[in-house]
Amino acid sequence: MRESKALIRSMLAAKDFGSIEHLASSKTGVTRTLVSLLYDNDELIRFRAATAIGVAAFAEGSRKPERVRNLIRGLFWTMNDESGSICWHAPEAIAEILTNLPALKGEFLPILMSFIDEEPFQRGVHRAACRLSRDDSSTMSAYSSRLTRSLSNQDPIIRGLAALALGTIGDASHVSALRSIEGDKAAFAHFDTESSEFVQLTVGQIASHAIARLDLIEPIKEEKIKGDA
Repeated sequence: MRESKALIRSMLAAKDFGSIEHLASSKTGVTRTLVSLLYDNDELIRFRAATAIGVAAFAEGSRKPERVRNLIRGLFWTMNDESGSICWHAPEAIAEILTNLPALKGEFLPILMSFIDEEPFQRGVHRAACRLSRDDSSTMSAYSSRLTRSLSNQDPIIRGLAALALGTIGDASHVSALRSIEGDKAAFAHFDTESSEFVQLTVGQIASHAIARLDLIEPIKEEKIKGDA
């Protein structure tokens, strides 16, 4: 177990998600090891472990889909005080599983989003919303009004994550709310799931990018309506 954990951790350090997927497709226990790495001392390893859990769950799910459901239920259990070991990054891991296995969203996405106001999972659930919005903006649009309320949260990370998710969802009706934080200079390190690296951003930068994207969406919608007429 110790050797396996060291091997998988080295793969995370190298961003070698392909090898993790290959390992998970032929060996049991990979997702269990990755869950243990959600508690690693290195923050970057923790975030990459969440990403890798989605990859490994996809590989394992093709063989035993019920095992993936049990994995998600186990992650939700770690978000319970009774678990004895709260996992702050469980929401991000669950989001990665749902992204890789979208058939499970109907069952588990509403439960995940119900934690959006629960400490200490607010940041994690907002990161989950960003990740899920990137690949399925239509499903996540149901949560856009709730994310808009987060733009006034005292935590700048939550404000920034909410703006990022709204820009990705693509609902132009929230542009005015985003404009209210366009001058927000609060900075934070954001884990970019595409590069698997931390990037330094400000809340205002994210809001401006989201506004620019949404300003492009609205004319397209109007043009489509005219064309249909």
